[in-house]
Amino acid sequence: MPRKKKWKCKRFSVHHISYENCRNEKPEDFMILCQVCHSESHTILRYQNISEMFKRMADVVKEYFFYKGIDSFVPW
Repeated sequence: MPRKKKWKCKRFSVHHISYENCRNEKPEDFMILCQVCHSESHTILRYQNISEMFKRMADVVKEYFFYKGIDSFVPW
């Protein structure tokens, strides 16, 4: 019987706060999040225009994760 992979719950992701310095990122351009928080924050941002609830949740994500948005991305 295979054992459950509890370690999967403890994975971390690097989250871009800003894309202004893409390819020349500084440490302050990133935030370390657990995989669940990283995934959920992107889901909430993706659905922010669906309902007032998602819009409010997206506002919290933007404030708490200091997210400046994809609009800060400058093409190389």
